Amino acid sequence: MSLYIKLKYQFAMFAKPFIFLLTFMLTIANFVFLLIPASLVFFPLYIIFNDFFAKAFWDIFLLFVSMICVFTLLYMFFDMLFGFTAKFLNRRARHISIMTAIPRQQEIMDSFQWLRSKFGVENTRLLIDTDGEVINAYAIGGSNNQTVTLTLGLIFEIHRRYKDDEELYVRAIQGIMGHELSHLVNKDFLPGLLTASSYTINHYVANMMRIFLLILANVLLFIPFIGWYIKVFIYKTYNFVTWFCGLFLRWVYMPVHGFLMKWFGRSIEYRCDRDSANVVGGYSMVLGLAALGKGSYFSIFSTHPRTKSRIKRVENIRNRGADIRPSVLNSVANGISLFTIVFVMYATTFSIDWENLERNYIKEVYIPTAIKINNIKQKWYDFYYN
Repeated sequence: MSLYIKLKYQFAMFAKPFIFLLTFMLTIANFVFLLIPASLVFFPLYIIFNDFFAKAFWDIFLLFVSMICVFTLLYMFFDMLFGFTAKFLNRRARHISIMTAIPRQQEIMDSFQWLRSKFGVENTRLLIDTDGEVINAYAIGGSNNQTVTLTLGLIFEIHRRYKDDEELYVRAIQGIMGHELSHLVNKDFLPGLLTASSYTINHYVANMMRIFLLILANVLLFIPFIGWYIKVFIYKTYNFVTWFCGLFLRWVYMPVHGFLMKWFGRSIEYRCDRDSANVVGGYSMVLGLAALGKGSYFSIFSTHPRTKSRIKRVENIRNRGADIRPSVLNSVANGISLFTIVFVMYATTFSIDWENLERNYIKEVYIPTAIKINNIKQKWYDFYYN
């Protein structure tokens, strides 16, 4: 292997921190776009209290974003311990031992057992997703639960391609299983877990925010004359800004994010192809890729480059039966990735001016607001009863 190829092979390790950072930035973007509509609902308060509310608004906004990010990382930690995402993804999956309809079932099971030993992940299970339409494969792991999942659609598509020579069918399945085990042993699923955690927290926060605004709008109905108009303003503002932010996120931010993820993720896919080829041979990996068409198969936790370029990189690798273990660089990359996320979150929290928050919000906004509200209540009480 030339020095150039070795360096390109190791670039997968250095791409990881960037992928983690991009994923975390997407997490923050989701939360920011979630909080903006709710923040603009309180626009009348900016007018009433002039610069008092504005002084503390940015710090309050950062505080909420930081808190949500902390909850996301905590959820991700518990997800790795208890496997919430893995259970959800594998809700229709069954262990291969009970899927007797799979062609050459026993050979695939024996191959997977051998591959587990080569990748050093003996406690990994092979599951079959009963979805016969989707061509998909993914690996996900936690503290006590590591799985490689293949869909029936993927298995049947490969079998259809090599039905005249089932030996090729088994070798193609071996190549794909080796590829997914490389993802597993190198912890490539972690950015995917972070994304899943952020969407889960985002869902709960959005629901709580809608409930809060609904309660607030109905309470404001009790204000004579203008209560109904305030409620309509809250609904219209929240719905319009939510729609606009969703549009921006979908058509502007996500395409840029997706392009960068594909660019960095390419090297990781090449590394997984090479790891699999070093164990089962380049020909097996080529068979697996060639059976699935131009775009390769879809994987939940990664973005795959074109099949043609992947085949070129592994077709000449001989079957070495190599033992694959995560390199020191990979462990360092994972450590740098987690450190980067913690650092960004800490920097966000550190940028909050706590003294300014206390001075401008509690002393100059909260207390005066309470006094003004009490005065308004007293005026309406005097108006009705005197």
